[in-house]
Amino acid sequence: MDERSIEAQSSGQTAQVLPLQLAQEAGEEAGAGPMGEALSEMLRNALKRHSEEHKLSVTEVAKRIAFSQPMVSNFLNGQLKPSKKFLLAVSAMLRKETGQSPILQEEGGEFVWTKAARKVIAACRLALKNRSLVVVVGPPGIGKTLSLQRFRNEASREHGQRLIFFTPSPSCTKRTLLIAVLKELGQPASGAADELAGAAVKALRHAQRMLVVDEANQLNTGALEMIRYLADNAGIPVVLAGTNVLLETFVRGDRRSQDLAQLYSRIAFKALIPLLDDDELRLFAKRGLGNVVDHKILERLRAHTHGSLRLLGHLLVHVRGLAQQHGRVTAALVDQAAQMIETGDGLVIQ
Repeated sequence: MDERSIEAQSSGQTAQVLPLQLAQEAGEEAGAGPMGEALSEMLRNALKRHSEEHKLSVTEVAKRIAFSQPMVSNFLNGQLKPSKKFLLAVSAMLRKETGQSPILQEEGGEFVWTKAARKVIAACRLALKNRSLVVVVGPPGIGKTLSLQRFRNEASREHGQRLIFFTPSPSCTKRTLLIAVLKELGQPASGAADELAGAAVKALRHAQRMLVVDEANQLNTGALEMIRYLADNAGIPVVLAGTNVLLETFVRGDRRSQDLAQLYSRIAFKALIPLLDDDELRLFAKRGLGNVVDHKILERLRAHTHGSLRLLGHLLVHVRGLAQQHGRVTAALVDQAAQMIETGDGLVIQ
């Protein structure tokens, strides 16, 4: 078993980082069913790693989570189907001692957070805390947007901080950006660009709203420089999120990167967002396909999706459709579903 654990994140909601409704599993046995088993495995891995790093005995862990030593021992050995209460206790312990929030949340629904979501949220929190400018970059389809939306909910609920969440079109200019900001702040949005910029600075300075720009790689040089101007003069925290192209824009050494040198110098933190790791891939595969998932199926899913959560979601839809026709899921069926996506032949519509 791969000992790498899925790192957890804090409370809130998201969509691409998939919700896990443990209440729908077998009664109080949160470890029952394919999703419950995957959750148990992730928490078991996380607890093993934490115990090894800090030299914690089974007895000490049992004391910290207020459960019996035999239950902890059986859980670590994979011989216990834990209750939801037990998993929440383990999650709470890991949160307290590692600074990470639990994999299981008691309020509103349970969520598994990938390493990608953890890094997105951590970068946003840093920007908010230090009132700085951070950049979040990674491949498409790994949950950046929905992780940002989760942070928006968290910031509003826990900090009373309403974000300005802006997704530019490919034709976005600095004027388009300024109009969007002013409208979000309930301010008039007409006049020359300089007038709009002055009005935006004044309104932002008063409201102290954090600016989050998704797909920031679509912004032209003028719009990016306007964000620097707003951050400098209004003193607001800013998050720029996008594909790796965004970061390359600053460092490629051409005329554009020279024009953006001032903005690049203000970046306090760069978060490079990873693809799904093996534990995460296994979790979502079991969610989509059940306990039939074996190492050969996982290998083929990895080969066809390269760790993209979005691509994995597309592929699982077609694998499920084929499985209904053929009766079971195999590695060959995964290959067949991937070929269908590539060629369009025999697409399955559910």
